Amino acid sequence: MSVEVEEPHPGVVVVALAKPERRNALNPETRERLHATIASADARGDVAAIVITGRGGHFCAGGDAASLATLDERSVVTLLRSTHAMMRTLLGTRAMTIAAVDGWAAGGGAGLALACDHVVMAPDARIGLQFHRIGLVPDCALLYTLPRRVGPARAASIALSPRAIGAAEAVALGAADEVADGVSALPTALRRAIAATEVPTAVRERTRAILRGASHSLEAVLAAESEAQSRCVAEPAFRAGIDAFLAKSSRGGAHAGDTDAPSGDRR
Repeated sequence: MSVEVEEPHPGVVVVALAKPERRNALNPETRERLHATIASADARGDVAAIVITGRGGHFCAGGDAASLATLDERSVVTLLRSTHAMMRTLLGTRAMTIAAVDGWAAGGGAGLALACDHVVMAPDARIGLQFHRIGLVPDCALLYTLPRRVGPARAASIALSPRAIGAAEAVALGAADEVADGVSALPTALRRAIAATEVPTAVRERTRAILRGASHSLEAVLAAESEAQSRCVAEPAFRAGIDAFLAKSSRGGAHAGDTDAPSGDRR
């Protein structure tokens, strides 16, 4: 199974990406399964918190390179249509959402983490938004969530930076909320989730509804993502970047230290 579900405490659901051999990279099937799992958990009246994490020491390496290599101007819009449906669900949950980030949260994985209400990072975890390495703009609602966390100027700096951001810096910037007090982010995230179960359901839901009503630009950002990505995949930079990565990967030479992006992914 590419997505696993656990309920370690009443009112808490843990949703884990479970493709450690690919550093939990997202292909269309995994996206659909993840979306359905989050939606199913949130539809339950007894779930106060949903924790999203990854197996094997990494959160999520973003889009699966093999899937990205097949994109063209039409298929990228189809891919983003399903991705946007997932992001709308995640950003609109009644339950509190908590990301437990170990290892890499790269590209779309960073988007998945930053869409959560609370981001816990392991001390050695990293966030990377190097979409530009394959000629793409950030998606997975990052141009909506990131500025709201760190401000527009810092968001631009992070989104266009060739380097990843470590846990301490991410917290200092506001991109994440806390550094875990152990080697893994999950125990700290679970404590936050259990605390969320103490908040009355009506209070939580109404508070979230009011906070969300303060901004109405998500749809504009998601529409802009589709337009921008459909143009980007038609550019030589995308094809050259993804072909170079796949060639390097086939030789066994694609490693995080080589490009500051995780193996199996370039987003």
